[in-house]
Amino acid sequence: MEPIFKDIHQIGIVCRDTMKTAKKFADLLGLGPWRVVKFGSFCCKDMTIYGKQIEYSMMLAGYDCGEVEIEFCQPLDDKTLYASHLKKNGEGLQHLAYAFNMDCEKTKDFFKEKNISIMQSGNWRGICGYYYMDTQGTMKHMLEIHDQNIPEMEKYKHDLYYPEIGMNFLFEPVLKSVKRIGIVVRSIDETVNNYVNNFGVSQWEKSEFNENTVYNMRIFGEKSDCAYKSALTRIANVELELIEPLDEKSIFGETLRNYGERLYFVEYTTGNYKRTLSHFRKLNIPIAHSGNCAGEEFVYFNCENEFKHIIKISTNH
Repeated sequence: MEPIFKDIHQIGIVCRDTMKTAKKFADLLGLGPWRVVKFGSFCCKDMTIYGKQIEYSMMLAGYDCGEVEIEFCQPLDDKTLYASHLKKNGEGLQHLAYAFNMDCEKTKDFFKEKNISIMQSGNWRGICGYYYMDTQGTMKHMLEIHDQNIPEMEKYKHDLYYPEIGMNFLFEPVLKSVKRIGIVVRSIDETVNNYVNNFGVSQWEKSEFNENTVYNMRIFGEKSDCAYKSALTRIANVELELIEPLDEKSIFGETLRNYGERLYFVEYTTGNYKRTLSHFRKLNIPIAHSGNCAGEEFVYFNCENEFKHIIKISTNH
């Protein structure tokens, strides 16, 4: 089976306050400007939740981090999938939007044939259709399909920008582009089989991380002998990594125990690893997990409060 995915072009993060979160990214990390738009029945049609016509509202903010858009999603009522995510899991990574090797209608038919349903949908101004698919069981995260008329979309101004267009940052961005997206799973073998058999995503590289393969492995600064497995593949511009904890000592074991399988971290390129590491330390962001594997130093920052997801950086960029 040929892979159905062309690339990953958006990472969706649910938050309680879109503007507050976007401002933190801009002011503390130098990333922006953020494009902010409010969605509702005044600009959207064909709005559905689990197949039923339901009007809902939300506020979104997007920024292109390299080739991938980071999107913050704030529910403005209790109807959307964002609101359900906040109630069940709190703020954090929720979905990935993919481009496909077929048009939107054929893509929807493909998922329908696999009994994967549309959980939420709508059409912004008749030029941007969006469909959230129930792929948690197979892909361990929610998938979004877009049907966009890019030339027409570019004619519209967003509700506001932060910072305003033309304003300069006080420093260079400390994160350059999205390199890798990490998903915590219960079984790598089962999940890889789902990706291969259902979506044609193959060529996975498997590894194991433990005290024998990782030098100076630490959890929140304390030496650790935790263990976990990894399966890595690439979808065009972005690496996708599945992580299966082998005990409950790691940050991955903890999140699996508390939240189940889910999107968990984003790794970014930095341009200057030491500068970025120093910058996060000045912000007093704690390091959740770190170590050195085959000469590559890596750090996972526990910044879910500030930036709504775990951020990873490494010397391999």
